[in-house]
Amino acid sequence: MSSDKNMRKSWDLGPLITSGSGSELKWSLQFYMILLALIVLPIGTGYFLANQFGYRPMGVVGLLGTHGHARTVFFYIYIGAGVVLAAILLSIVLHTAGRLYKTEIHVYKNGIEGVGTGLGFAVFTGGMMHFCIEHSHLESVSAEAGIWVAKYIVVRSDGHVISVCLPNADEIVETINTRKR
Repeated sequence: MSSDKNMRKSWDLGPLITSGSGSELKWSLQFYMILLALIVLPIGTGYFLANQFGYRPMGVVGLLGTHGHARTVFFYIYIGAGVVLAAILLSIVLHTAGRLYKTEIHVYKNGIEGVGTGLGFAVFTGGMMHFCIEHSHLESVSAEAGIWVAKYIVVRSDGHVISVCLPNADEIVETINTRKR
């Protein structure tokens, strides 16, 4: 595997057989539910904490003998923290979705090439990986079900694991595995 795009010049990949792109993705219902939860939960928690711990008794007796409460600085801290946390989580999710949207794979007669990400936490933190691999160097290629998208491809080669998210994952995996033999 090589991250050098010039690697293609050292051996011929042959004619293009099929390809897939993350730009054709349709986000799953779970993705939208997670997105909603990442917005609602921090803001709701901040609001709850602000109402529980953001007031102090005033000791003022009113006409009916009730005591008043005054907001403290913590009321605004809890509300602000919830909104800031929701904004941070939302930006992380949208950044990650944008990265998955940029993945692609091209299957040729003699090999594959494309752009992918790592698996698991590497999807959030790792960089985009350009790859160009001969069929003989592929250890395994499989289609997996995911939370973010319906399907993605996992390519294993020379100790590297690359994830490529695309809607036609099963078709691509079948084509690659047929070519490997």
